[in-house]
Amino acid sequence: MNLQKTKNWSLIELTIILTVLSILCAILAPVIDRFVRNAKVVRCREDVQAIGCAITMFIEDTANSYFLRDGTPWETGGAGRGDSAFTGGSAPNQDKSNRVDLLVSDGDIPEAHDVNRWLEPVDYGKADFLEYHLVTNTPGHSGGNAYRTPSDLVRGAADQDPMFARYESGGFNSEFAWRGPYMTAPIDPDPWGNRYAVNVKFLDPCANTANHTAPWNGFEEDVVILSAGPDEEVDTCFDEDGLTPGDDDILYTLSGNSRP
Repeated sequence: MNLQKTKNWSLIELTIILTVLSILCAILAPVIDRFVRNAKVVRCREDVQAIGCAITMFIEDTANSYFLRDGTPWETGGAGRGDSAFTGGSAPNQDKSNRVDLLVSDGDIPEAHDVNRWLEPVDYGKADFLEYHLVTNTPGHSGGNAYRTPSDLVRGAADQDPMFARYESGGFNSEFAWRGPYMTAPIDPDPWGNRYAVNVKFLDPCANTANHTAPWNGFEEDVVILSAGPDEEVDTCFDEDGLTPGDDDILYTLSGNSRP
């Protein structure tokens, strides 16, 4: 009977193999790390752009200059813009008390180097989730606050307010309404696990034409979708004209001192 002899690795051979493997790992690790980091940044930039496009579609469909805490039509007050000519109550109230200042996605609240309004917790009022406005039409997590939909318009909800009606176009799209969902749920966190945030407070530059320097009217502030970026710390000011990213924050400009 022939027995094959097996060759054992010598200590020198094992040492050489391990040394080569260590060198290869040292060379490849930074390359892989850089690839993963770049992939996260690319995904983040695509996400903020997608959120921006969804917000733009929402505004075009609803004719709302702001996101609203309560989007249901008022029984009185027309468009809620101080115009007493329309008392039929077709449009939701867009007064400051009914506006959302900050919309966010799921995810952790990042850090900041100082007090920063980007970090405000969700209170289902001034700060709310993007999903409730762009996906489920439940502002403040309540169906009772829904923006009006085409089915509401069939019942003549907009008849008394031509500002919110496209009578000349006719058909299903003849009147402004929420026609979402504008994104698929859930709206995930950024690649580092933190939330995206949008300073929607500054969407409409015409909120107060008598005083265009007021901090709520959008003349002096840009609207952006923000991620805290790889360092997971927000370094960008909430309200700033000519907004540029702070440190490695990732931004998509939705409105540069003008309505989209």
